[in-house]
Amino acid sequence: MSFKENEHLATPPDESIIWRYMDLSKFLSLITNKKIFFCNMNYLPDQNEGTIPIRNRMNFKIEQGTASEDIVIDGNYNPRTHSVDIKYMYSKILEKHKRTTLVSCWTKKDTESFLLWKAYAPINGIAIKTKIINIKNAIDISDDYYITDINYQKIDNCDNKFKILSYKYPFYKEENEVRIIIPNISNKKGKNYSVDVDNLIDEIYVSPLTDYWFFEVFKKIVSKFNKKLSNKIIKSEIKES
Repeated sequence: MSFKENEHLATPPDESIIWRYMDLSKFLSLITNKKIFFCNMNYLPDQNEGTIPIRNRMNFKIEQGTASEDIVIDGNYNPRTHSVDIKYMYSKILEKHKRTTLVSCWTKKDTESFLLWKAYAPINGIAIKTKIINIKNAIDISDDYYITDINYQKIDNCDNKFKILSYKYPFYKEENEVRIIIPNISNKKGKNYSVDVDNLIDEIYVSPLTDYWFFEVFKKIVSKFNKKLSNKIIKSEIKES
């Protein structure tokens, strides 16, 4: 299995810089277990993730991989006679769609973001900086997967499940998210995939919100696990008192 492209997704160039913000415990788990967790979309905080647009619910086509299984709901239905069936079919499509898709979410920016530090790593925060090509080379994904920029707008018309996976409401536009998508996987909350952390991580940033002593202590901790990674640790360029 390998990285795939899809005409409905906007895959960023290989040299695009991406970041992942996390707390100290998640970072240490990453470098010691050498696993990266892909979350089931059903468990993402944003409940609009992966949902079918309201205007589109009664005329929806969902594709399953290469062998498409088309499920089309007639937009001209009589709500008095078909409303129960339509709602049931829609709920089943949506339930399966979200339950069988795994994602890993990153942010695409050339520099670190103070907003994302505060949102995702406010206490003892760490950010890893990497590139799209590193994702492709360092994570051992045994299933077909896709990488896409997120499009921040409400969807008025959607006839493909990949479009739904790559759209978010404009409220989250500041995240500038890049998403790794693994469809057609049945797992409860998610799945861990092996990762070569040395090849994945270009630089490791320490949050500007940490106490003054944290940087040196953190560097000593990392050096005990991986000397090569400890040399990639950088103080945030943001000066926040």
